[in-house]
Amino acid sequence: MSRTGPNEEAGFTLLEVLVVITILSLAVTIVGIALPGAQERTALTRTESGIVSLLVEAQAEARRSAVARRVTFDLDAHRVHLEGTRLAFGVSKDVRITIVSAQEVGTARRPALVFLPDGSSSGAEIAIASGPYGSRLRVDWVTGRTRRD
Repeated sequence: MSRTGPNEEAGFTLLEVLVVITILSLAVTIVGIALPGAQERTALTRTESGIVSLLVEAQAEARRSAVARRVTFDLDAHRVHLEGTRLAFGVSKDVRITIVSAQEVGTARRPALVFLPDGSSSGAEIAIASGPYGSRLRVDWVTGRTRRD
C-alpha cells in the first residue's frame, strides 16, 4: 500500500492487486488438480469401511441369533443391505463394486453373501473401485472373517 501525500487516501497499487490475483489463481489451480483424486479416494475408503462394518455386523448377528444372515449387494440401486434388519449402506454412484462368490448366492445384479450361525460364510471376493483407485476385500468361507487385500 502506498500514500502519495498526508491528506490522500491509502490504496493498493495495480502491481499489488495483480500479485494477489496471481497467487489466488495458482491456489485455485492446485486445489482443482488435487481435489478430484481426493474425492475418489474418499468415496473408495467410505465404501470399503461401510461394507466391512455391515459384514462384521452380519456375522455377529448370525452368531447371536443362531440364524443365517444374508447381506445383499444391490448393484443397480447402489446399496448394500443386511436382510431382516434396517441396516443398509448407500454406495456412491461413482463407485463400482464387483463380487465373486465362492458359492453363488443371489443374482447377477443382486449378489449376496451369507453368514452362518457358526461364524462361517459363503465366502466372497469384493472388488471396489472409484476412478483409478481400487481395493479388494476377501471374506473367508471357513472363518467368515473379512480382510483387505
